[in-house]
Amino acid sequence: MTQVIELISIVLTLLCLAWGAYEDIKNRLAPDKIWLIQIIGGIILIFWWNTEYPNNFIAKVLIVTNILFSILFAMVSFYSGAFGGGDAKAIIALSFSAPFNYLFLNSSVNRTEILPPVLSILLNFLILFILLALIFLANNLASNKQFGSLFNETNGTFFSKFSVLLSCRRVDAAKIHQLQHEDPIEIYTDGAWKLNVSIYNPPMDDESYEKMEKKLKEDTISWIEQSSRSYIWVRPQPPGLVFILVAYIMWIFIDSPLLFFLKL
Repeated sequence: MTQVIELISIVLTLLCLAWGAYEDIKNRLAPDKIWLIQIIGGIILIFWWNTEYPNNFIAKVLIVTNILFSILFAMVSFYSGAFGGGDAKAIIALSFSAPFNYLFLNSSVNRTEILPPVLSILLNFLILFILLALIFLANNLASNKQFGSLFNETNGTFFSKFSVLLSCRRVDAAKIHQLQHEDPIEIYTDGAWKLNVSIYNPPMDDESYEKMEKKLKEDTISWIEQSSRSYIWVRPQPPGLVFILVAYIMWIFIDSPLLFFLKL
């Protein structure tokens, strides 16, 4: 019976995350009904599992820990500006539809059964974002051939420049009108350009964010017309739900490489 419950859990989670990832790629916005379906389906699976294994106290503690950890992590990430609303909701939904460690698909995987599954999935998520940061870095270093020295037309602190190299890219200033899902991260003030990278981004609803994004792009276009720029630094909005989906698939088959590296 465990195999059946785990298989249904996998199918439910994959379908919801794939749906969310599709919406994220298309609109950078996933409807809440996806996570509602995933949570309700996960609750049903948890109750079903409990009727089959009512005396497995350790597994019950792990399920509760998994959910509480996910809610806490999602709230902190959202209110600190690290995660968008859709990503935070997906993490919470994931804790319900993947409440315990899978065992039957690949018995050779040495899973850390005492840790919440979502923790392992988030570590895979971290691996993917590190790889993305390295791709940004390589692309930015290669862009010297097209745009010249990295910061020859703008100013910023060491932190802002370091952050930009790992999360942003340069685009032709004349193509700023064509950008989709990419936000300019420079401002023009007192006759000079400077990087505008903040550590904390206040949470806001999707409508407010769209308004802010539109105004920022309009201001940047106006500033470009007032100055001479060959390029603009912009920050792409990566579809976080795609990364969560891939991190979950990694977890199914190999758990988390970081846990293996740390010998946990």
